[in-house]
Amino acid sequence: MNRSAVTSLRTRHRSGKLVQLPGFGPVTAAVVLAEIGVDMNRFPTAGHPRKTKTGHGNRYLARALGDVVVMAGRSQTFLGEH
Repeated sequence: MNRSAVTSLRTRHRSGKLVQLPGFGPVTAAVVLAEIGVDMNRFPTAGHPRKTKTGHGNRYLARALGDVVVMAGRSQTFLGEH
């Protein structure tokens, strides 16, 4: 099996985990993985202070996560309760 096939299988597995979360669909999961990647080691821990300014952020990721919030709010889970 070549490297791109292995990468594709790993990405599909990870996007499948994201789709299980309220508000995520297959397209949104693919966008999030495409924008931030699958290696979470590059992000500091929650207790780690941020040392640099981030600017305006990633507009594609912001749009995708905004859609997730709207859809999670409409879901039949505790996130969608009013």
